[in-house]
Amino acid sequence: MKITSRFKIILSVTVSVGMFCFAMCWVESTRLLHLTASAHLKPSAARAVNLHAQTMALIVELTGLATILLVLLIMIIDRQLRFEKMSKQVAVCTKWLQKEFNFGDQRHPDFSMTGLHKAVSQMSIELGESQRREKLLVNRSVDVVCVVNADGHIGSVSPSVKDSWGYTQVELEGRPLKAVLPAQDVERIMNGLAQTDGSIDKLAFETQVRKRDGTLMDVAFTGHWSATTAGLYCLIHDISQQKTVEKSLRQNEQRLRSVLDLLPVGVLVADRYGEVEFANREAHSVLGYNGDELMGHKIPSILKEEAGADDNEAVDRGVEAIAYCKNGSTKPAEMWIAPLPVERDEQRTLVAFLDKTTEHEFERIKQEFIAMVAHDLRSPLSTVLGMLTLLEEGVLGQLSEKGRQIAAGSYKECNRMLRLLNDMLELERMETGKFQLQCVSINIADTVRDALHNVRHLGESKQLTLQTDLKELRCWGDDHRIIQVMVNLLTNAIKYAPQSSMIRVGIMDFGPMVMVTVDDQGPGIPEEKLDKIFDKYEQVDLSDSRERGGTGLGLAICKAIVDQHGGQIAVDTAPGQGSRFWFTIPKEGQFASGQFAAV
Repeated sequence: MKITSRFKIILSVTVSVGMFCFAMCWVESTRLLHLTASAHLKPSAARAVNLHAQTMALIVELTGLATILLVLLIMIIDRQLRFEKMSKQVAVCTKWLQKEFNFGDQRHPDFSMTGLHKAVSQMSIELGESQRREKLLVNRSVDVVCVVNADGHIGSVSPSVKDSWGYTQVELEGRPLKAVLPAQDVERIMNGLAQTDGSIDKLAFETQVRKRDGTLMDVAFTGHWSATTAGLYCLIHDISQQKTVEKSLRQNEQRLRSVLDLLPVGVLVADRYGEVEFANREAHSVLGYNGDELMGHKIPSILKEEAGADDNEAVDRGVEAIAYCKNGSTKPAEMWIAPLPVERDEQRTLVAFLDKTTEHEFERIKQEFIAMVAHDLRSPLSTVLGMLTLLEEGVLGQLSEKGRQIAAGSYKECNRMLRLLNDMLELERMETGKFQLQCVSINIADTVRDALHNVRHLGESKQLTLQTDLKELRCWGDDHRIIQVMVNLLTNAIKYAPQSSMIRVGIMDFGPMVMVTVDDQGPGIPEEKLDKIFDKYEQVDLSDSRERGGTGLGLAICKAIVDQHGGQIAVDTAPGQGSRFWFTIPKEGQFASGQFAAV
């Protein structure tokens, strides 16, 4: 317990005891005086009572005087203790001021008072300068600074209110704050101001203020209670632009969500822990979830790459995956994964997937159709072709002229159908990787000559002139498949070349590749057909398949073979000026022999 507190207790007890004794003696002396006055006592008894009463009166006076002296003594001691305590505080303050402001000389007897005077003067100057800077800052502030009194009225406001709100200082000072607030926010804000009255808690909220022209402006209030001004010191910042940006971001987000919901692809966004934060409508539909049921699910519990899938392929080209539905079933899917550009400390992943159920069903149907073509159509057609050959050669008896024409036409159509079936089966094997390229080092000029020999009779039937420029170059490829490509290109050139025109065939050095070209003087290819000429079942004219015997698969087969060699195939043409088909294959030594061994 502190010394001052102990003296206060002693003082209280002493005064209480003294007052009690004083009261008792005063009561006793008064009783004796009344007794003497009222009772008929003997003279000796009356003198004794009177003496006792005078004694008690003297005791009362002495007790009061002692009490007063004791109180004065205690007050003197208390004052001395207070003075000593204050002296110690002054000494501590003086040392701090000396350390902070480096004033006075300790050897000088009055260094403390002189230094203290200097320090107080310096602090007063700095306080005045600080107040001046604060006032200048408030006056030049773009934001509105005001003081709201305890009764909710605006006490003072900075000059910036003119540019920001359109009011002058005179128009706002003294007006209630609720006069510039929207009606729906008045009660909430005024309650908040009332709770802040005299509190050290900071007040912060967003609302709108009504400008002088009647428009509403979004603002952010920040305030704290100031004991100096006996009001709420407020900084009101214009956040209209921020709100506009936030509104634009919300609208953009809503538009993005609408676009994602319209996509026929499932889209998921996962956080750094792999948990779903967003799922579009297609994702819910494919997986059988409703509303926000997908939120929080781990990606591996929804989509899982098939065994052997490469994560890099999932980013670049997509990988085969399995989709796990809500009802426990699974669906085949193709999945793409890509990181999303977000803030530095965050990580988001975009996962897109496509339901491949329909494609897998189509593939199953296609395989059944291919099997039917291979076993139920090609074999009977081969038998029919054999019978028509026997009929045409007269082995089964002589036919009339009309009969021979019918047999020849039937043979031609059956042969075209058989070629179509064979091309379909071969293209299917190429697309599914069921055939192999037997790549070796070959002389490309010899390969082209073999192909020219195979189609020479077709050119002679139209009296075509063949011009060649064949460089002796060695390349790496499958001789049989390259001959197949050349025969197809030469056959097309002969079909479309005019009677007695010229066909040019060339071989040229093309850097690490060898380029082979076939030029004709035919009608050319329309521009709208160029992008599709190497697709399956595409022809320049729909009548070509019957007039010239094409199947629409030849160029698609050529492209598949050249692609597997690592080369390119294309056409340069102009309507009425003929066409140049060309393809490239790698030179010997440019690729490893095993690269194209399996297709």
